[in-house]
Amino acid sequence: MIHIGNYLRSCKLVEEGYVYAGKKQKSNMEWNEKMDRIIGQVQDLKDYAFALADECKEEINRAHPYFRESAKNLLHYIALRQHDVRELQKNLAGMGLSSLGRAESHVMSNLHHLSEILNKISNRPASNEEDMQPSIFWGMELLEANTHALFGPPSQGRDGRIMVTLSRDAAYDYDRIHAMLASGMNAARINCAHDSPEEWLAMISNIKKAKQLLGVDCKIIMDLGGPKLRTGKLDTGTKVLKWRAMKNKKGEIVAPARILITPAEKIVSSSIPKPELTFSMPEKWISQLKKGDKIRFTDRRGKKRKLKIVGEGKDGFWAESGKTAYIEPGTVMERYSPKTKEALRAAVQELPALEIPITLNEGDKLILKKALSPGRPAVINEHGQVIEPAFISCTLPQVFQHVRPDEPVYIDDGKIAGKICAVGPEQMTLDITSAKPKGSKLRGDKGINFPESQIKLNSLTDQDLQDLNFIIAHADVVSMSFVNNPSDIAFLLDELKKRDAEHLGIIVKIETRLGFENLPWILLTAMRNYPLGVMIARGDLAIECGWVRMAELQEEIMWFCEAAHVPVIWATQVLEGLTKSGLPSRAEITDAAMAQRAECVMLNKGPYIVKAIKVLDDILKRMQDHQVKKYATLRKLKVSTQFKS
Repeated sequence: MIHIGNYLRSCKLVEEGYVYAGKKQKSNMEWNEKMDRIIGQVQDLKDYAFALADECKEEINRAHPYFRESAKNLLHYIALRQHDVRELQKNLAGMGLSSLGRAESHVMSNLHHLSEILNKISNRPASNEEDMQPSIFWGMELLEANTHALFGPPSQGRDGRIMVTLSRDAAYDYDRIHAMLASGMNAARINCAHDSPEEWLAMISNIKKAKQLLGVDCKIIMDLGGPKLRTGKLDTGTKVLKWRAMKNKKGEIVAPARILITPAEKIVSSSIPKPELTFSMPEKWISQLKKGDKIRFTDRRGKKRKLKIVGEGKDGFWAESGKTAYIEPGTVMERYSPKTKEALRAAVQELPALEIPITLNEGDKLILKKALSPGRPAVINEHGQVIEPAFISCTLPQVFQHVRPDEPVYIDDGKIAGKICAVGPEQMTLDITSAKPKGSKLRGDKGINFPESQIKLNSLTDQDLQDLNFIIAHADVVSMSFVNNPSDIAFLLDELKKRDAEHLGIIVKIETRLGFENLPWILLTAMRNYPLGVMIARGDLAIECGWVRMAELQEEIMWFCEAAHVPVIWATQVLEGLTKSGLPSRAEITDAAMAQRAECVMLNKGPYIVKAIKVLDDILKRMQDHQVKKYATLRKLKVSTQFKS
């Protein structure tokens, strides 16, 4: 990019016999030698970039027509970043020229203009090369066009998009969906790892209804679950169900407890997620329930409590409660209808049995079993000695053939850390190296990460392929989890082609160390599809690569994606405190402000999600006046106008 004022100043310094910061030039020969070296370095970068793009002609030609020039620019950027150009940058900055620090979207154009200026300064003839590469303005326009194609138009007054992960309530609570869209949600994310197709369809129906009423756009983005490695089930104990409304610091109810009342035979149905608050009643009693009915009961502590029926779902009726309650099998429920004035009594039939969590301390051993048998805590004798260590199963037993002793393992988002000390055909033994001072509780369905193990798994499971058919029929974009290699993306593209669904947008989730290390080739492969986006899944990525590297990794991902003119989603724990408790931390606000450099920011589900959308909308609008990608934009600052000399 040409800086005319700096360029003229540089020419004047040369004429006056000064170099860079105004130091007196020792000799014209020394000046010429330095200019020769700088010009040579820039030319070498250009030649190397052209050569790499020429070597990868086939990949460029395989890119979608809308991504051909972008693929070429990505290769030029890869070539640039294969060199350490920090010394060259210092020399260029000293002359007031572009130091290549913002060249992501227009690498060759930047190098070309730089060469022309350097030739002019040193009285050398201009090159005969034509600048056929995207300029900075074209690069920015390409990125915005690609963002529009993936996420649709932005909200009024805001450039960045807001994506929100939907909870199960979105299938039954239309008003909440309406409020989310009205507050600025641009894309709704549905995770196929949770809920059921019937509930996904209900969520989509609510979104479409709200879109039509509000006259706004909202893309439907659905995540394939992928080969997620998780802990298996645990032994169960007492059947007692507790619920509690969420309150703020003033004691005011901000989100009532939501309970599902099902017919007795459905309490063990696999369609009911484990963490769901649910209990069963006789089918005849349930068949007479209607929205608006009140249910009165005395809980196991002798407290008088009420439930209000707020809607009907696939597996039963949804009820809400504003007070804490404990129930057990046999608790008598009395249905009262305000319309008919009739009361009907029946007892709670079944409850999901509560899991018995495993408490782990530093120095403990944990057995990870291949067989899917319920896990249990350690067996301890009367002297406090461990007779049998705790064990739990894992959902992907094929990992056993890929792990080795001394490799680290992280469980439950890194809350528990360990090291593999032995691997056998049916189980592996872990030494727990990190846990809470008073012990960490391990439950079922928690993620397991082996960051240094070379685990080879199919990128799409049988369930993913089944879910893909639903996604093609109902969604705008499919999001692929745990992308490790270009072949993972190629597999998805082949499946879309088989289903005549090449129009579907794709989001590539980068959440593993291998995925990050293979990012350039993953991008080139994914650019065969249009539209395309990349999600920085910071949760798993931080565990895989280490927390201290997270800031560095997210920057690098954004740089490579900008070079490819591919929009980025900044995800995981954005404004999490605000979303869950109604009050953000200072660090969360700063993180959200930094997220403005991405094209889309993702919020997770929580009772304060509408408030979180409004706050994020405000932050993004403010920050876009100060920052565009790596560019600081210098609008007039009010604080400076108040300064009087």
